[in-house]
Amino acid sequence: MITEFIFFNSAECIEIKQYAYKKEKELEGSKGGEKYNNSITTTNYMKYNFFRDHPIYAERLVDLLKKTNAPLEWPIMVQSWVNIYRKGDGIGWHNHIGDALSLNIFIDGDTAPGPAYFLAGKEAGLNEYECTEVNVENKKGYMQIFKSDTYHKVDPVSSERISVGATLHNYKDISADALSYLSLTNKDEHGIIILS
Repeated sequence: MITEFIFFNSAECIEIKQYAYKKEKELEGSKGGEKYNNSITTTNYMKYNFFRDHPIYAERLVDLLKKTNAPLEWPIMVQSWVNIYRKGDGIGWHNHIGDALSLNIFIDGDTAPGPAYFLAGKEAGLNEYECTEVNVENKKGYMQIFKSDTYHKVDPVSSERISVGATLHNYKDISADALSYLSLTNKDEHGIIILS
Protein backbone atom coordinates (compact mmCIF):
# COMPACT_ATOMS: atom_id res chain seq x y z
CA MET A 1 0.00 0.00 0.00
CA ILE A 2 1.08 3.55 -0.74
CA THR A 3 0.25 6.18 1.88
CA GLU A 4 0.37 9.92 1.15
CA PHE A 5 0.87 12.88 3.50
CA ILE A 6 1.49 16.58 2.90
CA PHE A 7 5.02 17.25 4.20
CA PHE A 8 6.41 20.50 2.70
CA ASN A 9 4.68 23.78 1.89
CA SER A 10 5.29 25.70 -1.37
CA ALA A 11 7.96 28.01 0.11
CA GLU A 12 9.85 25.01 1.53
CA CYS A 13 9.73 23.29 -1.86
CA ILE A 14 11.40 26.34 -3.44
CA GLU A 15 14.18 26.28 -0.77
CA ILE A 16 14.68 22.53 -1.19
CA LYS A 17 14.93 22.91 -4.97
CA GLN A 18 17.79 25.40 -4.44
CA TYR A 19 19.43 22.96 -1.98
CA ALA A 20 19.17 20.21 -4.64
CA TYR A 21 20.93 22.35 -7.26
CA LYS A 22 23.63 23.34 -4.75
CA LYS A 23 24.18 19.70 -3.72
CA GLU A 24 24.42 18.68 -7.38
CA LYS A 25 27.14 21.29 -7.96
CA GLU A 26 29.07 20.12 -4.84
CA LEU A 27 28.93 16.51 -6.06
CA GLU A 28 29.99 17.16 -9.66
CA GLY A 29 32.97 14.97 -10.46
CA SER A 30 32.31 12.67 -7.49
CA LYS A 31 32.61 8.98 -8.14
CA GLY A 32 29.39 7.55 -6.79
CA GLY A 33 28.49 3.93 -6.38
CA GLU A 34 26.27 2.14 -8.86
CA LYS A 35 24.99 4.57 -11.49
CA TYR A 36 21.19 4.42 -11.55
CA ASN A 37 20.59 7.20 -14.09
CA ASN A 38 22.10 10.58 -15.05
CA SER A 39 21.27 12.13 -11.68
CA ILE A 40 24.48 13.07 -9.83
CA THR A 41 22.58 13.45 -6.56
CA THR A 42 21.00 10.00 -6.86
CA THR A 43 24.22 8.24 -7.85
CA ASN A 44 25.97 9.79 -4.80
CA TYR A 45 23.08 9.13 -2.37
CA MET A 46 25.42 7.64 0.27
CA LYS A 47 27.66 10.74 0.44
CA TYR A 48 25.18 13.07 2.14
CA ASN A 49 21.86 13.06 3.98
CA PHE A 50 19.02 15.46 3.27
CA PHE A 51 17.58 15.16 6.79
CA ARG A 52 20.98 15.66 8.46
CA ASP A 53 21.34 18.86 6.42
CA HIS A 54 17.80 19.91 7.50
CA PRO A 55 17.29 18.94 11.18
CA ILE A 56 13.94 20.75 11.37
CA TYR A 57 12.57 18.40 8.71
CA ALA A 58 14.08 15.39 10.49
CA GLU A 59 12.06 16.35 13.58
CA ARG A 60 8.97 16.77 11.40
CA LEU A 61 9.56 13.30 9.91
CA VAL A 62 9.80 11.71 13.37
CA ASP A 63 6.62 13.50 14.49
CA LEU A 64 4.72 12.33 11.40
CA LEU A 65 5.91 8.72 11.67
CA LYS A 66 5.01 8.52 15.37
CA LYS A 67 1.66 10.31 14.97
CA THR A 68 0.63 7.91 12.17
CA ASN A 69 1.89 4.83 14.04
CA ALA A 70 4.20 3.85 11.17
CA PRO A 71 5.28 0.21 11.62
CA LEU A 72 8.85 0.94 12.78
CA GLU A 73 11.13 -0.20 15.60
CA TRP A 74 12.78 2.87 17.14
CA PRO A 75 15.40 4.26 16.93
CA ILE A 76 15.60 4.12 13.14
CA MET A 77 18.49 4.53 10.74
CA VAL A 78 17.71 6.90 7.86
CA GLN A 79 19.31 7.37 4.44
CA SER A 80 18.04 10.39 2.52
CA TRP A 81 18.99 12.10 -0.73
CA VAL A 82 17.61 14.33 -3.50
CA ASN A 83 16.84 13.23 -7.05
CA ILE A 84 17.17 15.61 -9.98
CA TYR A 85 15.86 14.07 -13.20
CA ARG A 86 16.11 16.11 -16.38
CA LYS A 87 14.34 15.59 -19.71
CA GLY A 88 14.54 11.91 -20.67
CA ASP A 89 15.79 10.79 -17.23
CA GLY A 90 13.99 8.35 -15.00
CA ILE A 91 14.83 5.27 -12.96
CA GLY A 92 13.88 1.69 -13.77
CA TRP A 93 12.26 -0.90 -11.52
CA HIS A 94 14.10 -1.19 -8.20
CA ASN A 95 13.47 -1.59 -4.49
CA HIS A 96 15.41 -0.48 -1.42
CA ILE A 97 17.45 -2.74 0.85
CA GLY A 98 15.86 -3.17 4.26
CA ASP A 99 12.64 -4.43 5.78
CA ALA A 100 11.11 -1.13 6.90
CA LEU A 101 9.81 1.82 4.89
CA SER A 102 10.91 4.07 2.05
CA LEU A 103 9.53 7.41 1.00
CA ASN A 104 9.45 9.84 -1.87
CA ILE A 105 8.60 13.55 -1.49
CA PHE A 106 7.83 15.43 -4.71
CA ILE A 107 9.41 18.91 -4.77
CA ASP A 108 8.98 20.29 -8.29
CA GLY A 109 8.45 19.43 -11.95
CA ASP A 110 5.84 17.72 -14.06
CA THR A 111 3.21 15.99 -11.97
CA ALA A 112 3.04 13.15 -14.50
CA PRO A 113 4.40 10.61 -14.80
CA GLY A 114 4.35 9.97 -11.09
CA PRO A 115 6.15 7.03 -9.53
CA ALA A 116 4.81 3.61 -10.54
CA TYR A 117 4.57 0.93 -7.87
CA PHE A 118 4.31 -2.83 -8.40
CA LEU A 119 1.82 -4.12 -5.83
CA ALA A 120 0.99 -7.75 -5.18
CA GLY A 121 -1.08 -9.98 -2.94
CA LYS A 122 -3.09 -9.38 0.20
CA GLU A 123 -0.81 -6.58 1.50
CA ALA A 124 -1.86 -4.56 -1.55
CA GLY A 125 -5.55 -5.33 -0.95
CA LEU A 126 -5.58 -7.84 -3.81
CA ASN A 127 -6.21 -11.57 -4.12
CA GLU A 128 -3.08 -13.42 -2.98
CA TYR A 129 -2.31 -14.36 -6.61
CA GLU A 130 -2.96 -10.94 -8.15
CA CYS A 131 -0.56 -8.12 -8.89
CA THR A 132 -0.91 -4.68 -10.42
CA GLU A 133 1.09 -1.61 -11.41
CA VAL A 134 -0.18 1.64 -9.88
CA ASN A 135 0.97 5.08 -11.02
CA VAL A 136 0.59 7.74 -8.29
CA GLU A 137 0.45 11.33 -9.51
CA ASN A 138 3.01 13.72 -8.06
CA LYS A 139 1.72 16.49 -5.80
CA LYS A 140 4.09 19.26 -4.75
CA GLY A 141 5.16 18.82 -1.12
CA TYR A 142 3.47 15.41 -0.73
CA MET A 143 5.24 12.37 0.68
CA GLN A 144 4.48 8.86 -0.54
CA ILE A 145 5.43 6.15 1.99
CA PHE A 146 5.75 2.49 1.01
CA LYS A 147 7.39 -0.73 2.18
CA SER A 148 11.08 -0.74 1.20
CA ASP A 149 10.80 -4.04 -0.67
CA THR A 150 8.11 -2.58 -3.00
CA TYR A 151 9.38 -2.38 -6.57
CA HIS A 152 8.91 1.09 -8.03
CA LYS A 153 10.12 3.24 -10.93
CA VAL A 154 9.86 6.68 -12.52
CA ASP A 155 9.38 6.65 -16.28
CA PRO A 156 11.43 9.17 -18.30
CA VAL A 157 10.27 12.72 -17.60
CA SER A 158 9.50 15.35 -20.22
CA SER A 159 11.21 18.26 -18.43
CA GLU A 160 12.65 18.22 -14.91
CA ARG A 161 11.60 16.40 -11.73
CA ILE A 162 13.04 17.02 -8.25
CA SER A 163 12.23 14.86 -5.26
CA VAL A 164 13.58 13.79 -1.88
CA GLY A 165 14.00 10.04 -1.35
CA ALA A 166 14.66 8.13 1.85
CA THR A 167 14.98 4.64 3.23
CA LEU A 168 14.14 3.97 6.88
CA HIS A 169 15.73 1.00 8.65
CA ASN A 170 14.36 -0.58 11.84
CA TYR A 171 16.36 -0.69 15.06
CA LYS A 172 17.21 -4.38 14.58
CA ASP A 173 18.96 -3.49 11.29
CA ILE A 174 21.41 -1.20 13.09
CA SER A 175 24.45 -3.47 13.23
CA ALA A 176 27.79 -3.01 14.97
CA ASP A 177 29.24 -2.12 11.56
CA ALA A 178 26.63 0.61 11.10
CA LEU A 179 27.32 2.03 14.56
CA SER A 180 31.06 2.09 13.83
CA TYR A 181 30.32 3.78 10.53
CA LEU A 182 28.26 6.44 12.33
CA SER A 183 30.74 7.05 15.14
CA LEU A 184 32.00 10.57 15.75
CA THR A 185 35.59 9.59 14.97
CA ASN A 186 34.77 7.98 11.62
CA LYS A 187 35.72 10.57 9.00
CA ASP A 188 34.25 8.67 6.01
CA GLU A 189 31.57 10.53 4.08
CA HIS A 190 28.26 8.79 4.61
CA GLY A 191 24.57 9.38 4.19
CA ILE A 192 23.13 7.71 7.28
CA ILE A 193 21.68 9.24 10.44
CA ILE A 194 19.87 7.74 13.43
CA LEU A 195 16.56 9.24 14.57
CA SER A 196 14.59 8.39 17.72
